[in-house]
Amino acid sequence: MYDLSARVIQGSPAPHNMAVPEYELSTEKMSATITHMYPKAHLC
Repeated sequence: MYDLSARVIQGSPAPHNMAVPEYELSTEKMSATITHMYPKAHLC
């Protein structure tokens, strides 16, 4: 189980926290745009 910040809080053994993609926030459009996703190999 992960919290809203993508940190492991329950369900060990989770090897790492979840990867959080890079993003940009737009206050004019009230939106978030993902600018870079990490490859699956980076998540392990």
